[in-house]
Amino acid sequence: MNVLLGGLITLAVTALVQILIIPWVQRRTRRLERWEKDMVELATLLHEELPQAVSDAYQTAVLHFSVKDSELHEEEFRKEMSDQHNAAIIELHKLTTRMHLLNRRVRLMKPNAPVWSAVTARIQHLDKTIRPVYALHIPKSENRIADINSQWEEIRKDLVTAQERLDSIAIPMKPPPTTRLGTRAYRRRRRRLMRQLSQGEDR
Repeated sequence: MNVLLGGLITLAVTALVQILIIPWVQRRTRRLERWEKDMVELATLLHEELPQAVSDAYQTAVLHFSVKDSELHEEEFRKEMSDQHNAAIIELHKLTTRMHLLNRRVRLMKPNAPVWSAVTARIQHLDKTIRPVYALHIPKSENRIADINSQWEEIRKDLVTAQERLDSIAIPMKPPPTTRLGTRAYRRRRRRLMRQLSQGEDR
């Protein structure tokens, strides 16, 4: 009887593990893998794709607005510079759109974590700084190129800030905590990580 009862209990536990626990672990693993993939994609966008797009848009802006109203250059050349600048701006817009999409997707993992608000705030501020360049128009003035330089310098600064904020999650590649105590410990680790990265850059 005891042997039969033990066998039934073992069978029930095995069934419970196979029906409930194993599928739950598999779903959790797949979800974490998707989150890590999205985090890598967002970090790559902020560190590689977006800086290159910002650089391209800035360089084409300088060329375009330098020759836009100049009679020293052929109309065909001015149009070519304008087309290149338009293409660079379109690419920049595509990347910022994808940036917002990826940010929404990574926030699906522990959406109540306070850290996400800080990351989203920096990304939104970066987008707000970039948005005026979509107008493709900078008023003609003696300081037009200086205005362009100032505008793009602000974009680069906000880009670095967004990168640093995301790195606090992307480098450890661990979903942020949701509790206050866990968040305080997380922020202490972030500050320590940022100091280590800063020291490494200074060497």
